[in-house]
Amino acid sequence: MSFSFAFDVEDANEDHELAEDVAKLSLATAPAAIADLADDEAASCLPHAQEPLSSLLDTLPPLISYTPVTVALSSPSAASPTTTLLRRDLFDARFQVISQDELEDDSEGEEEQEGQEGGEARQDKGKAREHFVDEESDLVKGVYEGGLKTWECSLDLVDCLYSKHLAGPLGQAGEVDSVRGKSFLEIGCGTALPTCAVFARLIAEVQRAPSSPDGPRPKPTRIHLQDYNTQVLSLITLPNLLLSYAQSFFPAPSDPSSETPAGDIEITPEFLSSFESLLETEAIELEFFSGDWRGFHPAEAYDVVLTSETIYALPSLPPLLDLLQASCRSKGETECLVACKRVYFGVGGGEQEFRRRVEGRGGKVGIVWGEGEGEGRSKGVGRVVMSVEW
Repeated sequence: MSFSFAFDVEDANEDHELAEDVAKLSLATAPAAIADLADDEAASCLPHAQEPLSSLLDTLPPLISYTPVTVALSSPSAASPTTTLLRRDLFDARFQVISQDELEDDSEGEEEQEGQEGGEARQDKGKAREHFVDEESDLVKGVYEGGLKTWECSLDLVDCLYSKHLAGPLGQAGEVDSVRGKSFLEIGCGTALPTCAVFARLIAEVQRAPSSPDGPRPKPTRIHLQDYNTQVLSLITLPNLLLSYAQSFFPAPSDPSSETPAGDIEITPEFLSSFESLLETEAIELEFFSGDWRGFHPAEAYDVVLTSETIYALPSLPPLLDLLQASCRSKGETECLVACKRVYFGVGGGEQEFRRRVEGRGGKVGIVWGEGEGEGRSKGVGRVVMSVEW
């Protein structure tokens, strides 16, 4: 079963092509009979797993191209009316997938001579892949959950984060930071632009008062990201975080109003060594998780939990709510922000149903972004950011 929302901010054709390729890669790691599974069975075909950072780093190409994403900020305390984040180009990720497919095809061609049984198994896998080749969809249930797109509510969440955590001026050494030393989880992260904004602020706080490699170890900063697809984490999520890191070295523009141009960065051993050194010296725990929400049981609660565009489907609300509750401390000690459309036509989800189910579990829901008039709030389908307290 596939579905299309048409609420993303990407080029639709490029995304559909890459989504098809990710579906193929996901099928290659899912049970062989996935194409024959019923919808309810297929919904949990990708089990929860932690994806080691080292493994994701090993998948990176030598060059990543990017396009800037400019987010309008509504916070009066923001130093600028906009902020710019860098996002990996979809065509660049698609080129990487095609290159991987060609390498796999070459390898399979050599292995095919080793036995008929192996050839038949690969043929069965090929049939399963073909099931999705012509799917022009945002979602392929149980296989791909839309993580390649930059959904508009994720940009709303960036704006909301600036209002709450990221817009204030950097303090002096020894003062309380807004990000450093805290813990963050983004559920259904995809392109992870909200976490990229958090990570950019963290880097700014670190650059203001860096820790000494020989000094006492700083309080850990935990940044955890979850997406259904491992391939989304490797193709889009991690590259976008690396782009945020690279952006911190860009020279300040002479004209603050000038736009950041598109470009690319080289993923050299020196660059990755510098990135890993930052994580080690500053005690930044950057962890990635894939698969179904039902298997995700956080070891401890977080200070901030983020999710956007994840409440569209009614069948997935119970495991999402279970994860949100498990990730949050009680009595509002965790800031839990859920960005969404007010209504998801055709699939049953939306603000009111989410609110009803949270309150049915004894939780409280308030709107912290999206009420009243304003650019991006009353155009098209209404959008909000909700705060959830358990």
